[in-house]
Amino acid sequence: MNSMARYKNKRVLVTGASGFIGEHLCRYLVEQGAQVIGVYRTNMIDIAGVKGVRTDLTNESQVHNLVEEVKPEFVFHLASEVHGKRDVQYVTSTLHNNLVATVNLLTALELAGGCQRIILAQSQEEISSSGETNGSQPVIPCSPYAASKVAATAYGNMFYQLYQLPVVMARIFMVYGPGQKDLSKLVPYSILCLLKGKSPLISSGTRLVDWIYVEDVVTGLLTMGLQHGIEGKTLDLGSGESQSIRGVIEQLIAVADTEITAEFGAGAGRKHEVEPVADIKHTAQWLHWQPQTTLSQGLANTVGFYRQQLSGGYGNE
Repeated sequence: MNSMARYKNKRVLVTGASGFIGEHLCRYLVEQGAQVIGVYRTNMIDIAGVKGVRTDLTNESQVHNLVEEVKPEFVFHLASEVHGKRDVQYVTSTLHNNLVATVNLLTALELAGGCQRIILAQSQEEISSSGETNGSQPVIPCSPYAASKVAATAYGNMFYQLYQLPVVMARIFMVYGPGQKDLSKLVPYSILCLLKGKSPLISSGTRLVDWIYVEDVVTGLLTMGLQHGIEGKTLDLGSGESQSIRGVIEQLIAVADTEITAEFGAGAGRKHEVEPVADIKHTAQWLHWQPQTTLSQGLANTVGFYRQQLSGGYGNE
């Protein structure tokens, strides 16, 4: 990680800086001495050393003004409307917040010039249920969110191929860890239920998921920002292994040291769920990175965080 010192004094633009991954990334960049500019639209950024800039990325003129003012040398585009809801009402919102926002940013960066690397945070849901990501058969997205991400990857590839914009796509798998703000997500929800003496209400729990600790994702993103020769590539950031939701819940129960059990089957599953596993061998071929945190250690760290925070009222209703 000594190479991360290369971010010192560099202008780094982070969209979605107030989000789960964004906050972890910003704090690490600050520690490395980077000049961090964090973009937000609604949730203000309160991170020491980060300059917060309110910008609506779906607004073309605002994005161009932002890029002209900041003149970023590195960009980490994390901002996204993230959920797996299948309802038709989310088609338009994910189109604008995920695809239009990305195209606006790529266009502004190409016109401004001078950016050394743009990292687009993409999703495991871009992979079809068959596990295919390319070939003769097109990927059929499983949700409006997935469709917007597939399209964003296509635009990222186009901007590299046509204009040589130094874009790299980071396909991020199921991230968990301390400090996740959306307490409805499976891991923080289940932990807080268990620590409060309540039974988590879970779906069947049979879905297999590739879980990746947030700090491993951050180091992967930062390494992508510096590695030469990976422009135009899509690289997976995951563990390369899968564990069922039931298996994770059982580990959380053991770590929490509680007699509480989960109610499996109490929640409805989603249509056309995908169960991809990160191709970390491919990633390792191009990137000097591999996950360092085992699932058991990561879950223990996460339970410890929420246990400590809960004593101060965090997550209480």
